[in-house]
Amino acid sequence: MLITLSITLYFRSSDQLAHAYGVTVCSDMLITSILYMCVMRYVWNNHWIRVILFGTFLIFDITFLSANIKLMIMCLGAWVALLIAIIFFILGFSWYYGQTLLRRYLNCYAQTTTLPQLPIRLGFSNVTDKLLDETKHEQLKRSGSLLIDYQTASSDEEDELKTESMIHILPPSLSSTNNNNDENHLPFIDEADKNMFLKSPLGNLVFTVTPGLGVFLTTSTRHTPHVFERVLERIHALPQVAIFLKLEYARIPIVDMSHRLKIDKYGSDERPFYHLMARYGYSEHKIHLLDILQLAATEHGLPIPDGRNITFFIPAITIRVVRKGWRALPSKLILLIYSLLKSIYPYGQKNLILSPDHTVSVGMVVPL
Repeated sequence: MLITLSITLYFRSSDQLAHAYGVTVCSDMLITSILYMCVMRYVWNNHWIRVILFGTFLIFDITFLSANIKLMIMCLGAWVALLIAIIFFILGFSWYYGQTLLRRYLNCYAQTTTLPQLPIRLGFSNVTDKLLDETKHEQLKRSGSLLIDYQTASSDEEDELKTESMIHILPPSLSSTNNNNDENHLPFIDEADKNMFLKSPLGNLVFTVTPGLGVFLTTSTRHTPHVFERVLERIHALPQVAIFLKLEYARIPIVDMSHRLKIDKYGSDERPFYHLMARYGYSEHKIHLLDILQLAATEHGLPIPDGRNITFFIPAITIRVVRKGWRALPSKLILLIYSLLKSIYPYGQKNLILSPDHTVSVGMVVPL
């Protein structure tokens, strides 16, 4: 509001304000016509002749826009609208370009695991070969491609060595659940049992099972998030119950509660992994993650403890621009803008309501 008032006072007269408004409207009309032609051709697959016939409207749009550009050259106030548009375009393109390079870097250098094979990798002894075959079949059916066991960017030939042999990670007192308890109740680990480090036979995976529930934000439906792999690699800690939470936005204002959640379970009853997809409409701005967990416990029976035993793990990615030379100056400037935006919006959105006492930011430095 302050920026709008400042610009209005800068124009000083309604004529200059009208010039800026004219450039905005005419530019919007031209861009809308071009986008509509693209939709006709590439989405609706209309013939080129029909697209060209609709393109005759561009004559009127270009005529009106050229008249306003003449006013902009005369410095009558129309240049302000163009300047604002250029600023927002640079910010949007910088975010898009940086996110593209970030995804490419993570796909090449960050390790992930397919969700059906995660229990096998961690060595759950009660996961049988039959269950492994079923999860592989289900993964192939959903993806339509070959299943990648566990890969890094260094080599695809080492995938067989990355799958861990089965090991016992539960103490005998926790290897079986109490039959008298409710089927949706999961006994959480006591404080006395939390200092138990477990090691695979190959010795390349050492971790401890920590009490409580860990929620890891993710953008994938088939693989573990990078923040989970980071915690497992650096902290060597695995929550007793892990939930991979993905937020998805529908093309409707509000999503009904009955269609809000979609839950997939992996692993065993003693050591489960859940992939939870929460759908929201475009008009739902404030998302309380604790409300999502409460709904999952009420509607789907997920073992959700009290708030003290819940920890949210969110990524905190720091972009380090390493490009040098004058030829890389344009891309370097774009990445510098992206690094600034990434520091303000580390997860890409600001509408998440998290409790600071139950949130852990997992850092990662990415050179671009």
